[in-house]
Amino acid sequence: MVTELYENAVRSADTSETFGPSTDLDGVTIDGVVHADNWSHNEDPLRWLFATKGRGRLVMYAINEVASGDPIFQNKSALAKSADVSRHSVHRHIEELEELNIYDKKGGDGTHIRHRPNRNSRVIAALYKANQEILEYADADL
Repeated sequence: MVTELYENAVRSADTSETFGPSTDLDGVTIDGVVHADNWSHNEDPLRWLFATKGRGRLVMYAINEVASGDPIFQNKSALAKSADVSRHSVHRHIEELEELNIYDKKGGDGTHIRHRPNRNSRVIAALYKANQEILEYADADL
């Protein structure tokens, strides 16, 4: 399953690509308001993404759930428990993570909203690939 989801997540001999800030993150807002916690072009996107423990754990939970199978929709309380974060962390970060296409949302009347990791997220695929690359280098050094 993981192989199918991340068929391009293999080391490439081509080193001509360079990394830089993604323009896909332009204009990340919540309800039309740019919050201080949102990523800005003045900082590295990955540093921002993992700067807070809660957001970092929600991202890692999403990566692991997508890699292990078909993620399920959960309410905020269940998501908090599954990701080992506080419910406050889910409330604080979930909309930003939806804007980045890391999580999907279902429902909309306020009381029946559910979230799940987005198995079609390019961000999750890239983070999974980076995580695997780091693990490979760590294993090679042993």
